Amino acid sequence: MVSPAFAYALGWILMIAAMMLPTTLALLAIFRRVIGNRPDAGMLISAVVAGYALAWLAFDVAAYGSTSPCAKRRRHRVGC
Repeated sequence: MVSPAFAYALGWILMIAAMMLPTTLALLAIFRRVIGNRPDAGMLISAVVAGYALAWLAFDVAAYGSTSPCAKRRRHRVGC
């Protein structure tokens, strides 16, 4: 059984991948031009993608944590 917080975080990561992909691809294309032909280019791009996802995941955790306990129960169909 997956915890509600984990399911929420996974849904959030999927949403940012789907909704923000066009602007993220533009950012990565610009970043790729800036770093040029560096031997560690793949690692740098991976770091940018991971940092981007982690920043949004941190926002998700803060937003989920700031939700009232009653609202969380309603979201998961448990009585308040």
